[in-house]
Amino acid sequence: MKASGQIDIKSITLKHSDLKQLIDGLIKYLSQKKYRKVKSIVVFYGVNYKQEYSYDDFPEFQNFKEGLELIDINIESENNLVINITLSSNEVSPLKSFYSKIEVESDDRIITNGLLDEINSFFKKRTNIHYIFHSYGIFIAIILSILITYILKYYIEKHLLQVEIKNEYLFAFWFLISFPLKRYLRWLFPYIYFIDENNKKKHQRLFFYALLVSILAKYAFLFFNEEINNIF
Repeated sequence: MKASGQIDIKSITLKHSDLKQLIDGLIKYLSQKKYRKVKSIVVFYGVNYKQEYSYDDFPEFQNFKEGLELIDINIESENNLVINITLSSNEVSPLKSFYSKIEVESDDRIITNGLLDEINSFFKKRTNIHYIFHSYGIFIAIILSILITYILKYYIEKHLLQVEIKNEYLFAFWFLISFPLKRYLRWLFPYIYFIDENNKKKHQRLFFYALLVSILAKYAFLFFNEEINNIF
């Protein structure tokens, strides 16, 4: 009698070497059970490329191109065992909002549940909050757009042109930049983030963090400075 189970994954941060660690752990787990002849195929899908590896020639994951969109890990044995792990950075799934998932099917319910727990525990330690930028991306983008707009207004009016900008123009500006900003945030913070994939995202993320912290710090300073002046 077959037993199967599935777990959906929200968003995680991985090193490329973590994938080898995961498969090594699963192969070791299965070798201790009755599943001896285990085959593993891992397929990497990028923007314009596809690379496939068997377990025997599994790489160390150091030189993958930017734009790794999907990884499909398939582990099978002759003893009616199938493990499929799909990790996707795609924004939308044809069926669900989160496309990444774990599927296990075997002829032993205890083995199935044990594998699901093992894999789920592995990914749980690597969970991040990137799904927020996908679930609530437009609201975050609008808030950031408003902040950017009013900061630009302040510097243009006070330091550059020294003219007053009408609010109607501001509304049109932040509305126009909200949607590109939403797409940019989803690219910068994908569901599945490989921290050693490429330096481009890493450097832009650091710049984004620095910019966000500087904006928040400035407004916090202005707020507390005004409160202190009101007290005294």
